[in-house]
Amino acid sequence: MSGFPENFGILAAGAQGMFALLLGIRMTQLRVSQMKAKAKTESPAFKKWHTAQLVQAEYNPLFIALFVGIHFAAKAANSPLRFNSEIAIALGFVSSVMFVLGVVTMGDGPVTSPPLLRACGAVLRYVALGMCSYEITQY
Repeated sequence: MSGFPENFGILAAGAQGMFALLLGIRMTQLRVSQMKAKAKTESPAFKKWHTAQLVQAEYNPLFIALFVGIHFAAKAANSPLRFNSEIAIALGFVSSVMFVLGVVTMGDGPVTSPPLLRACGAVLRYVALGMCSYEITQY
């Protein structure tokens, strides 16, 4: 028995959805402030948050579907979540947060190579997608 709750996949799917909502709210705040300032060009902060939200929007549906799929696969097999499934789910959420933080905290100059947090978030997201895709077949 691990320290994760039985419905960890569902909880992680909800957290991933809330993360998408928070990114959307942040983008709305930036867009409203830009409209109030009647800015002709997008600020560096807006561009960073926009990039983070756009890229994250590509991955949210995949992770949510996999998290929920793993949960229901385990339920259908009348089995608790495997430890590897729990790690895959946790890594999926944590790597998403890492990527977004890496994007929004990088400098305003030209990007010659991605900052470490952004790069780690991106690579670990690929690992998590692979792990989740594998884990869903293990029940």
